[in-house]
Amino acid sequence: MKITSKKLLAGVLAGAMIVSAASGCQKSDGASADKKEEAKFPTKAITLVVPVEAGGSSDAIARLMSNYSDKYFGKPMVIVNQPGGASTLATAETAKAKPDGYTVVFSPVGAVCVQPHYGQIQYTYSDLKPVAQVSEEAIVLVTKKGKYKDLKDLIQQGKDAPGSIKHANSSIGGPVHLVMEKLFSDAGVKAEAIGYKGNSEVKAALLGGHINAGVLHPSEVLPILKGGEIDALAVSTSTGKRDPALPDVPTFQELGYDIDFTVWKGIFAPKDIPENVSTTLNKGFEGILNDADFQKEMQKIGQGVAFMSPDEFSKKIEKEYNYYGEVIEKTGMKEKVTGK
Repeated sequence: MKITSKKLLAGVLAGAMIVSAASGCQKSDGASADKKEEAKFPTKAITLVVPVEAGGSSDAIARLMSNYSDKYFGKPMVIVNQPGGASTLATAETAKAKPDGYTVVFSPVGAVCVQPHYGQIQYTYSDLKPVAQVSEEAIVLVTKKGKYKDLKDLIQQGKDAPGSIKHANSSIGGPVHLVMEKLFSDAGVKAEAIGYKGNSEVKAALLGGHINAGVLHPSEVLPILKGGEIDALAVSTSTGKRDPALPDVPTFQELGYDIDFTVWKGIFAPKDIPENVSTTLNKGFEGILNDADFQKEMQKIGQGVAFMSPDEFSKKIEKEYNYYGEVIEKTGMKEKVTGK
């Protein structure tokens, strides 16, 4: 039988249409499957990425949260430690992870609101979806016992002898350091920042008389404050009110300085996760953080719970991102940190 070119062309077109239709069905089926997966979220374990090595406070909090995952999510939570880059490595990886809700990161304020300003990482705070604030610690300015009467006395020395004040922290260019840079900048004092590997070294340097002032958290301050080894001159809290653990220590605001920031940690997901998945994550972590047994276990490891909803947390992050950006610009910190 003779096949004409018209019949051949018609056959080819018909075949193409069948293939196209089949392909469309496959895509439709795939999209439908994704929608069903979203509706049932979670159907498998959630991975919580911790941007530091195992063994520290962040890791301990994350593992405590994972113990309550079955209760509030109906699925387990897997902890993956991914240290590096002042917590930015894990935060960056999560920002570009598949936005399905199965990968979230437990990031600190520095990785979200500070490090992006230095221009050395490929994300900013808007690339992340805030799920919940988990914990928060006040910032306390301390000096060796009897060295200064109060904050005014410390500032006066800095004015009388420019460059004589040495203050220490455990992260040059980090949020705690920036708070102190703002203090001395606003006071018109030239001071030298010294970075140490951890707060235990900061305490040792302070007690050894190698620095004039250090910056620690209340849980670190209380034992040596009660032991009569240090004086606490001022505290920074997010509320502007005194820290309950240090009722006799005035806030920076009471002393005339516009400083009311803390060191917090929170849960973040990729920004494009579906709304229903985001809602499930919000409710699950809210349940964990408000669980009475969880809070008791947090107290045992010296950590407080400071739950904040996504909307509140988002507003706080934007405010602090802009705040730290202004401090970095005002103090020239970007050049000090990056050399550029």
